Amino acid sequence: MFIKMRPMNRVILFVGIGFIFAGGLASYLGSGVTAQDDLKLVDIFSIISAVATAAAAFAAWKAASAAQKQSSSTEISGRRQQYRMHFESFNEWLNALETDLKISFYRRHELYESMFPSNRNPRLSFSEIGHDEVKSWWNSFARLADKTCAPSEQSRRDIVDWVGGYTVLRERLRYTQLNPAADQIRLSGDRPTGVCLENYQKIILTMGKVMASLSDFAFLDGCPGYRGMTDEFRCSFSDFVTLLLEHQWHEHRYC
Repeated sequence: MFIKMRPMNRVILFVGIGFIFAGGLASYLGSGVTAQDDLKLVDIFSIISAVATAAAAFAAWKAASAAQKQSSSTEISGRRQQYRMHFESFNEWLNALETDLKISFYRRHELYESMFPSNRNPRLSFSEIGHDEVKSWWNSFARLADKTCAPSEQSRRDIVDWVGGYTVLRERLRYTQLNPAADQIRLSGDRPTGVCLENYQKIILTMGKVMASLSDFAFLDGCPGYRGMTDEFRCSFSDFVTLLLEHQWHEHRYC
């Protein structure tokens, strides 16, 4: 019957046998042999000693390699745990935002990845500091805020650009504030924007709060704030929606 042994155990066994054999051979040489036989046995002993030394070195290398793999495995496991804990904190942060602002986040993993692109990969550095992608959101938001507080009326094209810019940024932030089935501005005929007569005065304020909160979680300072909406912008927006309700304009609709 054969006993199954792990490769490392077999190496250690063979090394032990080699040393035992070498020790026995040394004793035999000391017991008295002819000169000719002595020469042959010394040669054999040298070979066996070399093999035993090599086997011992191999065993040591295997042990070091196993220790290194164990250390690497432990490091990866710790990194994954760090990622899970940070993502769980992120989810809790989003849950609080949803409750406070009456919005709904979706595809949260994608939002997290855009803010912390290196954290899921154990080969890259982990960071709780947000990526520059967050700052690009600031720039987009600042342009939207500038339009809403402009002291002059906006053209139809300006309103379309504002609605489109809001829609793109909201999608990058992965949240909704209006039921997609509700009446709203639909660009190019069928693209829901989440902008309607009932909420257009609040959506930039809400987006500003979302941006500021996400920036806080990412330990980033400098998020621009909402500066209100002028009467000129309200008038321009209302006129545009009235146009869409009476006719569609360049395939944009309100329905």
